Amino acid sequence: VVVLVMVVLARGSSAPSPATAPRELAVTSIPPGASVTLVDRGVATVVGETPITIPLETSRPYDLVLALPGHKTSIYYLAGDQLAPLTLDLRSLVVPARVVE
Repeated sequence: VVVLVMVVLARGSSAPSPATAPRELAVTSIPPGASVTLVDRGVATVVGETPITIPLETSRPYDLVLALPGHKTSIYYLAGDQLAPLTLDLRSLVVPARVVE
């Protein structure tokens, strides 16, 4: 899986300002292997599976969607300026099996 991150620099600037500089967000899940989708400005992109490290700009918020077969899909809001490593426990989100007669 390839993740593309574009940083737009102001003309004449040689580096992004600290407010927009990309930071890496480490995301892990229990159990591991959850599909991770990043929603950035309304555009959803599958970025991989947990554990994963995602480069994000700190100038805007994101939604993070985790999906794992047999578990409920979870959506998390990320404030761009308050990124911290995430460990998400999906064990309590198990979908009960249905009995088919």
